[in-house]
Parts: sequence; structure tokens; C-alpha cells
Amino acid sequence: MPLKTKELVALGIAHITQCPWCIEAHVARAAKAGATDQEIGEVIFVAMAMAAGAAWSHGGLALQCLEEHQA
Repeated sequence: MPLKTKELVALGIAHITQCPWCIEAHVARAAKAGATDQEIGEVIFVAMAMAAGAAWSHGGLALQCLEEHQA
């Protein structure tokens, strides 16, 4: 896997794990490896969508627990 791709993947993971130091490091490394501003932005948007999906699915679990508790 090319270094640029590895750094973009690492950047997406850094967003999901909410590690500000990792984000700074992997943005710099991805740019140094040739990633464009657009590619970095796309990775951020994909990470945002994945995080939103997790919040949505956990919200459903919370509602299910609430229904079971009220039964």
C-alpha cells in the first residue's frame, strides 16, 4: 500500500478515535506523502459519516433498552 494511502487511512482512524495529536501528525504526513487538500477533506467527511453511523446505531440501542425497561 502506498505511503499516502496509509497516512490517509491513519488520518480517518485518528478522527474516529478523536486523537488531536494523531490528527495533526497524519495530516502533515499525508500532505508530505502527496495527499491533496481534497483527498484529506474526503477522508475527514468519510470519518464523520462513520461516526454519525455509530451514534445513530447506539441511539437505537438506547431506545430499545428504554422500551425493555418500561415493559
